[in-house]
Parts: sequence; C-alpha cells; structure tokens
Amino acid sequence: MDTHSQNMAGMNSGESIGLPASGRKENPWVWACLGFLLVAYGFSVIRVGAVGLFGRYQDDSIYFSAAKALASGQGYVLPSFPVPLKATKYPELYPAVLAGIWKIDPHFPNNVRLAAALTLAFGFAALLFAFLLLRRWPGMGDWPALLAIALVALTSHFVVLSASVLSDVPFMAFLLAAVYLAETSLSGKQGRVALAIGAGVLSGFCVGLRSLGVAAVAGIGLAFLLKRQYRRLAWFSLAVLPLALFFLWPALTAALHPSGAGPAVGPGDSGWTQTLCYYSSYACNWRMNVTNFPTLVSVMKVNLLFTSVQPGAFLALPLTAGAGLSGVVLLWLLSFIVWIGVLRHCKALFPEPFVLTFLFMLVLILPWPYPVGRFLLPFLPLFFGGLVIEARKFASLVTNSLRYRRALREQVLAGLLGLGGLALGGTIAVNYLWSIPSWNARLGTELAGLLADRRGAYEWLRRNAAPDAKVIAYEDGPVYLYTGRESIRPIECLTQVYYLGRRGFAERDAARLFDVADHIGASYWLVTPDDFAMAEPLDRNLLLRKERELLAMAPVVFKSADGAVRVYDVRSLTRADERGRSKPAAQPSPGA
Repeated sequence: MDTHSQNMAGMNSGESIGLPASGRKENPWVWACLGFLLVAYGFSVIRVGAVGLFGRYQDDSIYFSAAKALASGQGYVLPSFPVPLKATKYPELYPAVLAGIWKIDPHFPNNVRLAAALTLAFGFAALLFAFLLLRRWPGMGDWPALLAIALVALTSHFVVLSASVLSDVPFMAFLLAAVYLAETSLSGKQGRVALAIGAGVLSGFCVGLRSLGVAAVAGIGLAFLLKRQYRRLAWFSLAVLPLALFFLWPALTAALHPSGAGPAVGPGDSGWTQTLCYYSSYACNWRMNVTNFPTLVSVMKVNLLFTSVQPGAFLALPLTAGAGLSGVVLLWLLSFIVWIGVLRHCKALFPEPFVLTFLFMLVLILPWPYPVGRFLLPFLPLFFGGLVIEARKFASLVTNSLRYRRALREQVLAGLLGLGGLALGGTIAVNYLWSIPSWNARLGTELAGLLADRRGAYEWLRRNAAPDAKVIAYEDGPVYLYTGRESIRPIECLTQVYYLGRRGFAERDAARLFDVADHIGASYWLVTPDDFAMAEPLDRNLLLRKERELLAMAPVVFKSADGAVRVYDVRSLTRADERGRSKPAAQPSPGA
C-alpha cells in the first residue's frame, strides 16, 4: 500500500484530524522547531513597529477610534467622522475587543502597542492551527508541514499585518481554528457533536470579525452536508446562525436602508457622497463602484487574474519587485506550482471544510471592487502546503530518474529540471532570508521617521485648532486620535481606474477633490508624503497635482523640518469661520 493509501485508510478508520494516531510518537524536535519559528516570527513582527505602522491601512484607525467610542460609552459610532455616523460598515466584535484595550490603557498611542501585541497573539494561534491542519494532509507529515508554516510565518504580508491593529490576523486564527474543529469532528470518533458546536461558535466569531466570515459558515456547513453528517450539521447551524445574524444585522439593515449614504447612488453624486458611501456601507460602496454588468465582468476578470498570481507574489516579493518580465514569469511559475499542489490536495480530500471555505471566499471576493491580496491571508497555509506537496513530488520524480538507469536523454532532462527546481527554491530562500527581513527593517525605520514629522503637525493642531475644527487628512484616523479633532480623507476614490483603466475616471476624482472639504467646512488640510498612497498611480498623480493647485491659495501654518509634512489653513476656501470652527453643513447628517 502506498503512502497516500495508508494515509487515507488511517483517516477512514477514524483517526482524529491533526492528532497523533494510536501508537504514533510525537517528535519533540518538531515542536521545538515550531517554538523557535514562532519566536522568529514574533521578532520579525516587533521589528516592523506597531506605532509607526498605525494608520497606514486606515481600517486600523477606524477600528481603534470606534473602540474608543465604545469604551467611553458613546456606542458603536465613528467619532472621528465630521458628521454623526453609525459604524455599520464593520461588524462590532473586533472594535469591542479593542475597547477592552482602551479600558486597560486609555493612553494613546501607548495602547497601540498593547493592541498590536493582541494581534501577535492571534498570529501565534493562527500558525499553530495551520500546523495542526497541514500535518494531517496525505503525503505531508510533520517536517514538510513545518516548512510550509515557516513560509507562512515569515512572509512579509503576514508579518506586516501581524504588526497592525487590523482584524485580518484574528480572523485568520478563528477561521483556521473553526476549520480544524470541523475536520476533527468529521474524522474523530469521540466528541463529534461538541466539536461541531465549537466549529459553529468559532465560525460565528469569524463573522463578528469580518463579514467575509460567512465563507467559513458556508464551507463548513456544506462539508457536513456533503458527508451526510446531518446531526453535526444541525448542531453546527444552531451554534453559528444566532451569532452570525447578530453580528451581520447592522450591516444588513444598512444595506437595505443606507440612511444618508443613499443619495450617493445616483446622478447627483459628488466627491462628498462617494466618500460618505465608502465610510458608511459596503453595499453602498459596491454599488458606487460596480455601476453596470460590463464593469462587474471587468472586476471579476482582474481579481481572478491577480488571485491566480498571488501565491507567487507571497513567495517572491519583495525580491522580484521591479524585475520586469523575468519577475512576472517567476511569479506565474511559482503560482502555477502552488495551484497544481492545491488541486492535488483537493482531489485527495474533497469535500474538505478548508477547501470549501476557500471556494466560497473566492465567490465573495471576485466581484468585490478592491484588490484581493489581504482577503487571501487565511489561505496561506493552503497555498504553501500545496507548494510543499508539489515540491516533494517533483523531487521524488527527479531523484528516481537520476537514481535508476534511464536513457541519457531522460537523465539530462531530469538533471535540468532538478537544477531549475533548485533555482526556484534558492530564489524563495534568498527572498525569505534576505529580502523580506531587509524590507521589514527598512519599512520600520521609514515609518518611524514619517511619524516623527507627523507628530509635529498633530501637536500643532492639538494646540492651535479650535476643538470643533475639522481637518482634511489622508490618514484621518490618527489625526483624530492624536489631536481630538474630527478628520476625513480629502476624497475616497472609486476603483474604476484600477479595473477599467480609463483616464476619465481619474480626472473625475481630481475634479471632485475639494468637495469633501467644502461640504464639511474644513478648517485645515494636512499634507504628507503618503497622500493617496493606496490610489492607482494615474489617480494619485492627478490628485497630487490638483491638491497642490488647490492649496496654493491657502497659507501654510505648519511645516516639518524637511517640508514634507505641512498644515494648510483652508478657512478662506470653505465655510469655516475666522476662529477655525466649521459652520453647520447644509445637508442632513447620515446615520443619525
């Protein structure tokens, strides 16, 4: 009986998924190496620097400011937003957890470190459950699983998100834990119902962390159904549905009744309404970006293209950044190997909760008009496990071809393929051992320097701006948390430029750049080197040029030593009065 057949026979006989089979001895060196790997991962995360990274993704500052409002008894609102707005865009669980951080330490930004330490703890849990899942794969084993986990733990994408105050890593930990319990329930003899209930509770928490958690609910539920485990499906459903509905209810009601964001969808839209739509409702934001069927098709095609190459990007970036055609070829080649391994695994264990959850996640993210990289974070173990499976099979084929007497042509071909495989492996090794650590260290240093300049601007605003002055800033959340002044981005660009590639959409965003400042009666405008950093290059270049033109008529009231960070007084351009206080907006406030 071959290795694959033995593994499958062991699983069918009732071996618990991820647990040692009867008579199997655990190798202490495996767990020692896993512990060392977790230490290396933790060091890499700390090296990035949580305080400097804070605000880079915007979601983190929105989560943290909403958590501050919860901790102070204001309810689940966005206190940084310049008009009253309920926080219906994100489920409440993660801000509620962060509210506990504010209760423990109410001093910002010191408490950012505590919040980032919580993210790191979830990262440790995610890696542990990923290892428990991978080691049970047919043909995997402990050491190959450990290699795959090393690739997960030290990839730059995972490290940077682990240093942030974002829900991505906690979501990954809960999703992997839910899948692990579900798969254990499907294969084990003892505690099947209890494990199904546990999987349901954890899946419900996934929904509480991110709306995309419904992929875990659907994937695990379908796995129970296809395997005809109806009793466990019933218990899983009873555990997950109340939690999922509880956490999704505010977003569902906002989708049906988007309050003040409703006018954003229509012929009279503006820079203000599209920005309000972005802050208030995922459904409204989707309708703003996907206006017709051809746009939807374009969004799905682009997202599918980038999803197909994303595994290679995780493995080879930042080493191949700027490498031109050779870098693109390498990304495609690595991605192809990963997908072959994933398909081989899916064929062996279908229908498996992890695979079904991934498929449902694709159904959710492919039509979503934003880049998909962050959404794939929970499936890094699936990708890198597939890579290890395929690498082992490839190495076995090459070794057998060279070991046994074959035709000279076959041996030469096997040797060339072996050298190619070693080159790919060497490229990944160089990226992980040199490029990623260097990039992380450089990122941490750059962010610390930028924060030092920004803090001077924040201190000026805290001392000189009126308490009710409103500030335009691309990194709006930190402005509120450092100064107490309400803040908002100059504009939230729509994504047609990215998906349709038409200059007219970028010109439209640039023409609307002052709409938000004018609507709220902004008093000050903060400019930093990272303005519009998340926008497409075409969009960003036009926006920066328009920003310079608009602010040329406003006096500079603060400038950093290098001039890169500036605060402009824009009261003469907006409805703000001479004391820096914003006059009431003419339109009704949303979400009140």
